[in-house]
Amino acid sequence: MNWAVLAIAAILGLVLDQSVLDGLALDRLEPTSARLIKPSFCGLLAVFVALGAPRMPALWACFILGMLLDLSLPLTLGPDRAFYLVGPHALGYVAGGWLVVKVKAMVFRQRPLTMGVMTFGFLLVMHVVVVILYQIRVWHPGQVVCWTDGSVGGALFVRALGALYSGLFAIPIGWLLVKSMPLWGFEAGGPRR
Repeated sequence: MNWAVLAIAAILGLVLDQSVLDGLALDRLEPTSARLIKPSFCGLLAVFVALGAPRMPALWACFILGMLLDLSLPLTLGPDRAFYLVGPHALGYVAGGWLVVKVKAMVFRQRPLTMGVMTFGFLLVMHVVVVILYQIRVWHPGQVVCWTDGSVGGALFVRALGALYSGLFAIPIGWLLVKSMPLWGFEAGGPRR
């Protein structure tokens, strides 16, 4: 796997997720949840790498992408305090990457529909892990809830809608990523046993 291509794609993905894809957010549902119901290019990128790369490099790439997301998404404590919580997205991306790595032998890797379905599953697992870690953090005295409506079920529902939207977004963009596969240097196949 070509790590330089991954670094360039990760930076591009962070820029897309933090700025350009906000224009595709579904803000008509609920103004407070609009930033969660938008497509995720970093999630699609992690799925693409997990489908193409061997297991350990794929999981490390998912960890790095999740860590970059943790470092680019500040949480707020009141009107004037922001902080970065490192870990939830990194662990969530590894859990989602583990799902994709375990299932990739059973799917057609170079199909855009596969990219869509796997992106939905990846992001669903990732969001469950993130919400659980945020909820565990809230149990500590003095911590603030990280979702606006206060319920774990509501947060999971909004994030599941975002995962579904990202899965639909991944079908056409996944086709473009599949066309760029020679740049990535993925091995054609592992040793047979």
